[in-house]
Amino acid sequence: MIRLATLLIVCMCLGSGAAIADGPFDGKWKGWGRSVRCRGAVEYTLDVSNSKVSGKWSAGALSGSITGTIRPDGAFKADPDPTVTGPMMGKFEANSFKGEAPSAKCGKWAIAMERIS
Repeated sequence: MIRLATLLIVCMCLGSGAAIADGPFDGKWKGWGRSVRCRGAVEYTLDVSNSKVSGKWSAGALSGSITGTIRPDGAFKADPDPTVTGPMMGKFEANSFKGEAPSAKCGKWAIAMERIS
């Protein structure tokens, strides 16, 4: 009985440790990028877990992946993606993200996202 109680306490402690490690920006994010020089918009969908970002961008038939890590101050710069000119970068704050992504053809894409869950 003592072994079972000890095992339960250890499991409870390990489970609560995982909850403490959650990042302040965890959740699903969605938004759009717009450029002054090009028509249309780029859709961004991200999943954030423990400050690790994974997601994608899409614009019509074009799409690519987004990965990276959010710094403790909310700053973010995506890992290089060979399908785009330059990485998405910006800042997460509470439930919003504001940033940009450079493009050789369209100049800078201004990006705005919000946490949807």
